[in-house]
Amino acid sequence: MGLSTTDAKALVPIPGINPKELPLKIAINQRHYVEILLTLKALKPCTVIFQPGVTHIFTRLVNEVIKPILKKHKLKSYGFELRQIEHATMIEMGRPKPDMFWRGGWVFADITSPLWPDIQALFFSPAQLNIPRAEHDAYQDILGKFLGYPVPRYPRQDNYNRVCYMDETECEELARLSGNSEDEIQVIGFEYDDDDGDVERWTKCLIHFENCRRAMKSVGSRLELDLRGHDGLFEHVHNNQGKDMGGI
Repeated sequence: MGLSTTDAKALVPIPGINPKELPLKIAINQRHYVEILLTLKALKPCTVIFQPGVTHIFTRLVNEVIKPILKKHKLKSYGFELRQIEHATMIEMGRPKPDMFWRGGWVFADITSPLWPDIQALFFSPAQLNIPRAEHDAYQDILGKFLGYPVPRYPRQDNYNRVCYMDETECEELARLSGNSEDEIQVIGFEYDDDDGDVERWTKCLIHFENCRRAMKSVGSRLELDLRGHDGLFEHVHNNQGKDMGGI
């Protein structure tokens, strides 16, 4: 997109980063295509494209890249919509600038999803939500459903777990183009946080990953499960290798 150094640094706000590292860092971190594909495959009700302070960059991305693709493939006729969040969505939650929260971001949504009316109410209603700190978790529970997380709620534990779906195909390609080792590149296509959970919840998580893996395989990409941030789920998978775990 021909980003200026200022915009590039705003996308990757790492103090003291070498400007020569910025293109690779941006390529690694801005992976909206995976979540958009999962929305197209009915595995996510919507994808939110947003990062505080750089909404003008993502608007360029939407106008120059995403909108032409939507138009070319007539995705609106298949029940998909792209809309900008034109107002602040909340006035509380103890945020330093709550009037800016989500404003300027974009939502790519499956409007055939039963959650679409609720998604509109959250992101596009002209009335700001008054969400006190005490209701933060309940708000995050709802947001997680909208974003397609396979877990029932926002983590309540202080030491919560993280599950990542890694795009290994893109990792290999970026390593080839940059001359870096694949071990130095991690391309996260989808991620979510969760409490420790139990076997029932872990099984749902694994089934969700398998559905996402198949979706990515259908377009020639290899998705792998990174459980280094979730000891319980890692041990469950390790202890049940070779067993039937819902198609995993």
